[in-house]
Amino acid sequence: MGEYVERQWAPSSTFGLSRREQTGGTYLAFVPGVLGAQGPPISASTFSVVADAQSTVSRADGIIGESGLYLNHLLLRSESIASSLIEGHVISAKKLALADVLGRGKENAVAVLQNLRAMEYAIDVVAEKWDIELEDLVQLQQTITPDLERGFRTQQNWIGGGYSPITASFVPPPESEVVPLLEDLLTYVNQSEHPPLLKAAIAHAQFETIHPFIDGNGRTGRALIHAILKRDGITDRAVLPISTVFSTAKDHYIAGLTAFREEPPNVDLWVQEFCQSAVRAAGNVVLLKERADELDELLRERHHAWRSGQGIPAAPRADATVERVRRDLASQPVLTVAATAERYGVSRPAAERALTELADAGVLSVSKNHRGVRAAFVSDEHLHLVTLAERSNKAGGWDTADEATASRLALPESTLRWPPGDPVFHTQSRSGDYGNPQSPSGLGY
Repeated sequence: MGEYVERQWAPSSTFGLSRREQTGGTYLAFVPGVLGAQGPPISASTFSVVADAQSTVSRADGIIGESGLYLNHLLLRSESIASSLIEGHVISAKKLALADVLGRGKENAVAVLQNLRAMEYAIDVVAEKWDIELEDLVQLQQTITPDLERGFRTQQNWIGGGYSPITASFVPPPESEVVPLLEDLLTYVNQSEHPPLLKAAIAHAQFETIHPFIDGNGRTGRALIHAILKRDGITDRAVLPISTVFSTAKDHYIAGLTAFREEPPNVDLWVQEFCQSAVRAAGNVVLLKERADELDELLRERHHAWRSGQGIPAAPRADATVERVRRDLASQPVLTVAATAERYGVSRPAAERALTELADAGVLSVSKNHRGVRAAFVSDEHLHLVTLAERSNKAGGWDTADEATASRLALPESTLRWPPGDPVFHTQSRSGDYGNPQSPSGLGY
């Protein structure tokens, strides 16, 4: 069981503060109960929900198979965009991809790119460890916010309420409790025999409740989800884009975390909502694979038709650079001449000829910098899949061309459109909330 502890607060500066905030006073900070290796009590019905959801996620991962090797490029970007969107950073998939390849971009691009690097670190490094350690959490957060002082917070923080914890919507535990609570959290993560999906749900909520850093807590906590699921073998091949579901309605996501912090804590409600989000995310992974396969075939036909029109053999040799580049566009949708030459072991003129041919065929577009100089070749259609994957959780279906949406990403002008009867994994409620109107909590994830 958690508890509230009374603390005193006095502002270090009164500039810009209301009269109430200037006077200081007492506030209540929440110290969550410890988890231990056993974790919190969970009802039998919730265990059943977890088992069903975990089975769905595992099946989706199996369906993806080796496709995950290239789909993860798209999934990671969709997940990073959505996770950053929850924190207020908005960027298109194309701008993120260009910033990644070219090594530069505006402030929002850099922020989301740092989140992408943290996701990659969580999956490639942390997930490979037998035991996750405190330093791993620090490194995840440092990757997201490298300009902040390294380490856990040494002062009180709070959520909402402006400049004062007195008016905050939630005050995490005092700074002196952070490390002991994180050590307990990692005991649970490393030693619990709970199913991985249940473990990820509880660990994420407990991490966000502790709020151990001055900034970057949300993105670090969502990266931790991926580390746990990958380490425990549930998402062995594909990233589960659960942040794209959380970002559907930020208020609902926060409401679920708030339920976890109630006294007594409503852990079952949070876990069941987390599982619903995981199921929706798994469905979108499968749809993304189908769409990526369809796109590869569409672009192959487009390229070969162009070659026929030029009076040359429609299908290049299988080992031709142009064919290899086209086949790899899902994992490399933004290319430069230099990077292509290095990747495929060919000369720069050969790489440029291959990229130019694909651009002339309408497979790639040419992106220029602010001086009008060519910066990169881009597979806009593959980057559209990232945006459509992010938006599909918000508009009640995969192709959102004719749907209202809560997404803040503009609908891409894609040549890809699918039938209205295409399978979807959730519906739009009459109230306008996007999610499952039958959700047991009414949160409507």
